[in-house]
Amino acid sequence: MRIAFVADFPSVSETFVVREIAGLLDRGHEVDIFPPRLSEASVVQPQVLEYGLLARTHPPASPDLTFGARARRALGIVARHAASDPLPLLRSVNPLRGGRRAVSLRVLLEIEPVVGRPPYDVVYAHFGPNGLRVLELQSLGVLRGPLVTTFHGYDMSAYVQQQSPGVYRELFAKGARFLPISDAWRRRLVELGCPAERITVHRMGIETARLPVRPPDAPWPHGGPLRLLSVARLVEKKGIEYGIRAVAVLARAGTIVEYRIVGAGPEEERLAALAIEFGIGSQVELLGARDESSVSAMLRWCDALLCPSVTARDGDSEGIPVALMEAMGSGIPVVATTHSGIPELVIHGKTGRLAPERDVAALAGAVRALSDDPAATRTMAVAGRALVLERHDASRLAAELEAIFAEVAAEASR
Repeated sequence: MRIAFVADFPSVSETFVVREIAGLLDRGHEVDIFPPRLSEASVVQPQVLEYGLLARTHPPASPDLTFGARARRALGIVARHAASDPLPLLRSVNPLRGGRRAVSLRVLLEIEPVVGRPPYDVVYAHFGPNGLRVLELQSLGVLRGPLVTTFHGYDMSAYVQQQSPGVYRELFAKGARFLPISDAWRRRLVELGCPAERITVHRMGIETARLPVRPPDAPWPHGGPLRLLSVARLVEKKGIEYGIRAVAVLARAGTIVEYRIVGAGPEEERLAALAIEFGIGSQVELLGARDESSVSAMLRWCDALLCPSVTARDGDSEGIPVALMEAMGSGIPVVATTHSGIPELVIHGKTGRLAPERDVAALAGAVRALSDDPAATRTMAVAGRALVLERHDASRLAAELEAIFAEVAAEASR
């Protein structure tokens, strides 16, 4: 099959996109990548280089070009495609369709990566807004093929709140298939008006074979201070503030804790200041963005992963964090919050421990419970790894995605 991916790329926080592309390439499919813009990732995953994915990536021209530069580039596009595919070019400069963006030639430059390409077997958009972007491109006569859209979290929470509950009405009417990453988000799609018969839950996966696996009989904890780890973008919905507050509660109660936080983001300075304010600056270390090998080293270092996700003030919510899957797949105990689809993976008392969102005392208590009953903690870690292998193995999920795409392509051909 020929498959078009429409997703932010390369993105350090969206490793699941790279894994899906690699899995489809391994199965012999052709993949082209069309990001809304070329991301400047601070860390590039090894598979991006291993599979030569940048050569398959076709971003539009920079929106910052001057009008003169846009005009020169537009002339090149017209020269290459006017004879073979004129209609998309004419539509892209029609002010009745595109208003100022058409007159300014921005729409024409946006279709440059996709104009003149034959239809795809599947066009696959990650996140609802990218699905809407594909619809716009298809209305111009480019990026043809049945549209499959995966929904993750932000796109069904904050984005809907910012726009309107009917923002996806046209997408739901025209899209071929919709893939929420959890049962919780499946229910949300139905609430928003998505046809239930075109919804298939498709979970995100990790490469379980590459994980550093902690033997189930290994001593727990390591000894000395309790080592906690969070791996997350430093934004409000990741709830790292509450992880720091919980560590402060534990420290005041006499528990010696080391808390390392891997990730970067706009809240970094505020979180560092918060740790100092609570008198635990020496126990909390913000490490910034790290590559895959560094995260693996951190997983070997820690006693438990802390994932204190919350619903942000603008409504933004998680899917199921990849960091949780990787920690549990490595046999590491986890403490998380009852948020979005997380309870589908962290089953309280069976595969990990849960606390309500923003409940600092409960979060600290859940961490303390791990230390109070090491035998139960080891049992949950074993069960957590088994559940990740069952539901979130990237190889198995790549085969599942391939089957979904084949079905969608067959339906479209009929």
